[in-house]
Amino acid sequence: AQLAGWKNAGAVVPQQQQEQPRKGVPMLNLAELEASAAQTTWAIKHTLPANSVGMMFGAPGTFKSFIALDMALHIAHGMQWMGRKTVQAPVIYIAAEGGTGLWRRIKAWHRYRDLSWDAIPLYVVPVAVQIRSNSAAVVAAAEQIGVRPALVVVDTLSQTFDGEENSANDMASYLTSLGAAFRELWMCSVMVIHHSGHGATERPRGSSAILGNTDFLFGVFRDEKQLLATVTCERQKDGELFK
Repeated sequence: AQLAGWKNAGAVVPQQQQEQPRKGVPMLNLAELEASAAQTTWAIKHTLPANSVGMMFGAPGTFKSFIALDMALHIAHGMQWMGRKTVQAPVIYIAAEGGTGLWRRIKAWHRYRDLSWDAIPLYVVPVAVQIRSNSAAVVAAAEQIGVRPALVVVDTLSQTFDGEENSANDMASYLTSLGAAFRELWMCSVMVIHHSGHGATERPRGSSAILGNTDFLFGVFRDEKQLLATVTCERQKDGELFK
């Protein structure tokens, strides 16, 4: 009746012409595919894609955890990060190497900006969680307090991974588990903190399966003489590499 329009009010549309809901595997025509591609959304505009699984890697002492926490806090506050828009939303930070040091950083971050940390939607898991076998415990804890995050930070891979880093199957399984456990459930970004390769700081340590199983890949590099770090974009599956 809606398709017939107001001129033919009361007319009945034949059953075969009625719009039917699509079930099962999606199949898009090109106009629908174009519309879908234009709907790319960002946790941090043109930097951190929403609904994605990716990685930030760097050598020890390059401030990668500081930078990940900085991103998380900007999202929790809804503040621009490096001049790039964010959407204010809850964040879960899995501090697998312990939460005590993380609290000192959070407190200092707020003191520096003269901001209050009271009631911001940042939630910390202060213990190591084996993602492939026990991610359900994180989901249960979040659901118990009604949290649906836009970002999950996993710090670090080595503390939450029960496989062999050089095994393509193990690494792919770990990253797939992150997607199934968190991204697909919450439609959120998942960012894993990882170390760079031994003697090859330009790439993450371990299997090359990392590249094929991530939506984004950020490298962090520290100036040898100054307290400065540069974040590079090594992979952005559905967007342009940022400078």
